[in-house]
Amino acid sequence: MTDTTHSEDKSVTPRSARLARDAQGEPLGSAVFLDEDDLQALGIDPRATDADRVAYAVEDGVLWLDEADQ
Repeated sequence: MTDTTHSEDKSVTPRSARLARDAQGEPLGSAVFLDEDDLQALGIDPRATDADRVAYAVEDGVLWLDEADQ
């Protein structure tokens, strides 16, 4: 994987996440941690929102985020 930059021309370091599997070895999924900069880049301002949750969806390989209602 090569390094990329986002709109603020800040170098992005690729990260990895462990793939969780069940007792039979079938994939369950992966947890991904998004820090404040990641959320900002995806359109969520964690300092300016009253929401305490983030709604997400993956569509055609793209991660979409939005503030979530309770």
